[in-house]
Amino acid sequence: MFVFPPRWITLSPTFEHYNNVIFFTKIPIAFRNTVIISVVTVLLTMVLSTTAAYGFSRYEFRWKNIALVGLIVTKMLPACILIVPLYVMMNKLRLLDKFSGIIPVYISINIPFSIWILKVFFDSVPRELDEAAYIDGCNSWATFYRIIFPLTKPGLVAASVLTFFTCWNEFIIALILTSSSSVQPISLALYGFMSEQGVDWGPMTASAVIAMLPPAIFFLTFQKHFIAGITGGAVKG
Repeated sequence: MFVFPPRWITLSPTFEHYNNVIFFTKIPIAFRNTVIISVVTVLLTMVLSTTAAYGFSRYEFRWKNIALVGLIVTKMLPACILIVPLYVMMNKLRLLDKFSGIIPVYISINIPFSIWILKVFFDSVPRELDEAAYIDGCNSWATFYRIIFPLTKPGLVAASVLTFFTCWNEFIIALILTSSSSVQPISLALYGFMSEQGVDWGPMTASAVIAMLPPAIFFLTFQKHFIAGITGGAVKG
């Protein structure tokens, strides 16, 4: 990385750093923590966002538009504004350095944008389908689950992918709310290779490659649905 002229291909490749990272560091624990945090956050965020987005799409109530604007405004707030109140709140609740503390924060951060994405897709589904379902004897829940929800899967995939990426890459909030390796995500574990003595480039780069694999696999698996969800939402919006 520091030679001049640049040397693009090494003449002595090695997997030693991968071996050291996997068997002699806390990267596997951090990887496990990130998977737990990201997966649980995605699942709970999608459950809460889909029901909320369906309510915003199908029902009229007072202050509806103001509530929608308020949701997107909270998404615009920078993390540095939220750090102090989040720390104070989690400290009083004794949820610092716990999954039960960081996961709800990630959920609250991702819900607003997910609601906006999913609402666009619910709006695109004709209301005549709801009426036909009611005539056939479906209640509100059956109409949502059996008729409307399957038609909005591209939007659900798009929101899930964006939420997963946000959780996987988040650093500042995790830095403030976690302190032990048993809870810290991989973004903080990577930071641990930097010290006053310098940067341990070999293990850090190997760990970075390991950290990139799940998001890359996740995106490639749902790429078609993700692109359909994003472009569909743009057109329908």
